[in-house]
Amino acid sequence: MQAHPVLLNRATTLYRLGIQAFQPILVEGRTTFQPVLVEGRAICLHPLVCKGFNADFDGDQMAVHVPLSLEAQVEARLLMFSHMNLLSLAIGDPISVPMQDMLIGLYVLMSGNHLGMRGLMSDPQGQMIDLPIQSNLREGLSLTEYITSCYRARKGVVDTAVRTSDAGYLTRILVEVVQHIVVHRTDCGIAPGIFVSPRNGMMPERIFSQTLIGRVLADDIYMGSRCIATRNQDIGIGLVNRFITFRAQPISIRTPFTCRSTCWICRLCYDRSPTHGDRVELGEAVGIIAGQSIGEPGTQLTLRTFHTGGVFTGGTAEHVRTPSNGKIKFNEDLVLPTRTRHGHPAFLCSIELYVTIESEDYIM
Repeated sequence: MQAHPVLLNRATTLYRLGIQAFQPILVEGRTTFQPVLVEGRAICLHPLVCKGFNADFDGDQMAVHVPLSLEAQVEARLLMFSHMNLLSLAIGDPISVPMQDMLIGLYVLMSGNHLGMRGLMSDPQGQMIDLPIQSNLREGLSLTEYITSCYRARKGVVDTAVRTSDAGYLTRILVEVVQHIVVHRTDCGIAPGIFVSPRNGMMPERIFSQTLIGRVLADDIYMGSRCIATRNQDIGIGLVNRFITFRAQPISIRTPFTCRSTCWICRLCYDRSPTHGDRVELGEAVGIIAGQSIGEPGTQLTLRTFHTGGVFTGGTAEHVRTPSNGKIKFNEDLVLPTRTRHGHPAFLCSIELYVTIESEDYIM
């Protein structure tokens, strides 16, 4: 086993990072991402690789597979090793970051006995309970505090059993629908693009940059009579900064939504893969990656009430009430439609907005 890779799999395997390859070692205590062979049935695994498996240290089980053929071993070493899967498949952010058990352990070591109260809790409907829990789990809770903290936690246990299967079924259906979408060519031809513009400062520069970086230009970009970027050119951070500085015209970019192909997709319309940051390779099953990227976070959202343990996480919103009835008037070009955390329709505005209320009696 010293020179042979092994595959670790934690159910449910909703996306690619649910099964990864490792090189076992026999020396215990080394700082490495590789699992350590120990006595018994335990798997000593580095905490930084647990995020991809959605695993923690409360009794999770993993299956161990051994690739036998030479082809399987080569695929495990080139594609499935943990150091080859450090970025999220959906958005490209790092996955191997300290969190959960590591951060809690470091916090306890640094803070010692200075632990605060548990705080406000929520009931099964998500509403805040007025009586806060002033103790913490280390000091121990009173009978009233224990009952108060159990309302939402019991609901979370039921949600975990009932709703996780639905999210897993959603992932399966998504993958079944888009599994045929693969990168088949380099260029589909003259594809129309979609226009992106900061809209006179309304779109934040961070969102504007995230929208453009990693895309390909659909048309040439001119500043006056001078061409500053050409069609099919990759958009990097330097080019985005030039767009922001010179306030160029609306930018037309290629996207999978405008690719001329019907049963496949081209490299230029897809462009960069979030997995490694480079242009996607021919033959990449981007449809399956998209289905898994949507379905896997949906499964985690069903477990939210379980992991929060009933802690009230909502904020207090300021309500402004008028003394009379009327119609609200505002510039609709300055707002973006959105929804609140409870699903109610709302409007989002990033700059100062004047609102008037027209009534039959007077105008406020």
